[in-house]
Amino acid sequence: MNPGESASDGDTTIRQSGRSAGRAAAPRWWRIAMGIVIPILVALTCAAALAVFLSPFPLLPAVILAGWAFVLLGAVWVAFTVVQLVLYRWDRRVLIAPAMVVVTAGLLAFRVPFHLGWCAMQGTMTAHAQQCVNTYERQWIGVYSVESVHGTAGSCHFRLTGGFLDTVGVAYLPGETPSQGFTDREGVRGYEPLGDGWYRYREVF
Repeated sequence: MNPGESASDGDTTIRQSGRSAGRAAAPRWWRIAMGIVIPILVALTCAAALAVFLSPFPLLPAVILAGWAFVLLGAVWVAFTVVQLVLYRWDRRVLIAPAMVVVTAGLLAFRVPFHLGWCAMQGTMTAHAQQCVNTYERQWIGVYSVESVHGTAGSCHFRLTGGFLDTVGVAYLPGETPSQGFTDREGVRGYEPLGDGWYRYREVF
């Protein structure tokens, strides 16, 4: 014992260590829930959220649904974590679900799903834009839900599903320099360049 250490300090340390060591390991049902069930549900929710944000303009109902799924799963995770901290020894399984959420949040913050989706879709969209068959029938082009196509081969607009109250989409304008930055102009809030003559746009009326 160090000169400055009292006997009561040593007894307190021993008692605390004894309480920690005396706790039982988490039961099998808890390990299955936190190590398998909840991580699988969180992984599916994360995958769904990433899929929603493949589009340049994600559907608002899908975003809300994914958000509520995260909230509900988060509440379940908190409940199981409190049980573990109060009754059982520390178990690293509690970190699996939040780790997946943090990774997903980072990917969304840097718009990785959108960039990957656009890289995969650009060739297909360019092929359609060079033909630019005008139509107002809803169709799927790759992973994009397209409400209508209008324009010419050199100036083609694809209206996408999404945008809530606005008209949104992507436009192939290789020979033009449209207003950029989503600023108001003649009912169009502008265009954001995607490269190679492509832009995503938003219209308000």
